[in-house]
Amino acid sequence: MAHSWATKLQAGRMAFEKGFFKDAERMSKAAVEEMRNLGISGEPLSLALNNLAMSYFAQGKHEEADPLFREILRLDENDGGPHSRAVASDLNNYAAHQSASGRLEDAESTYKRALELEQRISGEESAETALVLNNLGELESELGKYKEAQEKLTKALRIRELVHGSKHQYVAETLANLASVYSEQGNYNEAEPMFRRAVQIFEVTVGPRHPELAYCLEDYAELLERQHRDQEAAQIQRRAEEILGR
Repeated sequence: MAHSWATKLQAGRMAFEKGFFKDAERMSKAAVEEMRNLGISGEPLSLALNNLAMSYFAQGKHEEADPLFREILRLDENDGGPHSRAVASDLNNYAAHQSASGRLEDAESTYKRALELEQRISGEESAETALVLNNLGELESELGKYKEAQEKLTKALRIRELVHGSKHQYVAETLANLASVYSEQGNYNEAEPMFRRAVQIFEVTVGPRHPELAYCLEDYAELLERQHRDQEAAQIQRRAEEILGR
């Protein structure tokens, strides 16, 4: 028979994957509280804390998420050492949190540490390395480092298509990020087909009501606005806002 906390943890993870972040927070928090009461620590607690931290993160609750990300990192460093696979994953998540909190330089440093670990542990062509490349490339785009961003996102896209296939959610994610880099540089002819392909993949993989699709649509609408295609842009922006409940 499964433990109550394990059932809650699984329910929280499933809710998160479907984009139901409030439900994910509620179930993950209940799992963490029960585990603490039972004295459960180590890897199981780290996983539960990560679910809760990511649920906070997805809702923009960065103050609540920050101590959890740091606790997760401490737990995994103590459990498997500072150069373990779990620590590499923790660093990637913490860097995403730092970036969303506006600490871009800190995030860049943390991502680079995560990338170095992943390349050493998982390999240059692994799914894990591609994930960090994607995230670091997205951050470098925010910092205006478009050449570096394009290089990393192009590599991430190639690896993800190789590892996951051409119609995977992760491929759509990198396509959208790379399209944004091209858009920022005024290379609209390269960007638009990437946005279209990303939208099509998201609609199939995450569904027509998922926030990730909405964010992609918003970036696509911004591209159309830059080309003065206002009617098309407004239509796509409305669809994104409907998904996000704005």
